[in-house]
Amino acid sequence: MPPTPVRGALAAIAALGVALLLVGTSTAHAVTITEYDVTIEGEATYDLKESYPVPYGFTEEHKKAAFTWKTHFPSVTFIDKTVGISSQPTTTVTDIDASTYVSIPTPQGPVTGGCTGSLLTGPPGPGWFGAGVIPTPEPNVEALGIRVLGGIGFLLPACTGSAAGGGGQSFTIGTGGETIPTGPWDQEFDMPHEAIGMGKIIQLLDANVTDAGCPGTDEFTASCALSWKATVTFVRKAKHGGVPKPPKPPAADPDLELVPTPKAAKLRRDAKKAKVTLTCSVACSGTATLMRGSHRLARVRFTAAEAGEPETVVLRLKPKARHELHRARIVRIELRVAPTGGGAALRRTLLVRVRR
Repeated sequence: MPPTPVRGALAAIAALGVALLLVGTSTAHAVTITEYDVTIEGEATYDLKESYPVPYGFTEEHKKAAFTWKTHFPSVTFIDKTVGISSQPTTTVTDIDASTYVSIPTPQGPVTGGCTGSLLTGPPGPGWFGAGVIPTPEPNVEALGIRVLGGIGFLLPACTGSAAGGGGQSFTIGTGGETIPTGPWDQEFDMPHEAIGMGKIIQLLDANVTDAGCPGTDEFTASCALSWKATVTFVRKAKHGGVPKPPKPPAADPDLELVPTPKAAKLRRDAKKAKVTLTCSVACSGTATLMRGSHRLARVRFTAAEAGEPETVVLRLKPKARHELHRARIVRIELRVAPTGGGAALRRTLLVRVRR
């Protein structure tokens, strides 16, 4: 199963004041349930070049792949205008053309080799479809997220040249275990509420993933590019109206009053600092950490001595952290907050899109 996305986002640069609203019991009302059959048809190309030092110069490696695929969700259900349940998808891959090439320097000159193939190492990783991680501020638009394909691996049995090692080779593009929506096959898009419920909906998606976001990139990467485009087709299977919607239960855990969920926001890639304003219902203290993947960009401790008073936490980015931010698409802030008078600590992980 692919990772479950975490809702929420860091309110960045401009301070964001947020107050917690506890959800009380509401009366039931009728809703519309719409079920779709969803198909994703796409094509992709991948090109990775690496160069790393060895005793007589630099070894050059080149990996390429081109293929088409089809991912099928037999059932995606919308409750009113919100995604409710998505079935497990299946994926088929065709038109595979993958290859590797290597050149190793020696005192007598370069030794080369390469492998080609049109096989997979195993079933591709599953896709995913659900609510977008960063909600849209538009009241009549639904934020949706999709993983068009999980990790995919290629088997290359036909090899020539002594540098190929005399046996088959393989490589993968993404693992399928990346946090949604930071994976190379992830995309978010908005769908107007008026479209949800129609008999057929077509959504065109594409992505060009380069630099650190490109799968397989490391310190020896000279260049890397993953390019894909996909057509997502929703075909309505069933539509039901007048289904009673059960009331939401009241919040049972009083600690939920400690930290509210911030509204969605964006962070500029050239930012030197980020701010998030939160309100604790009791005096509290904690830490805020800005992360890009496994890299910590900034961390700060804070104390909110006055219960119910907004507290603005400022995360300042040093030059190295700003360089990391410049290359990022998604970053996250990890909050750990506890009452100063004692009590269990509350953790929240919030995502924010980096604005170009």
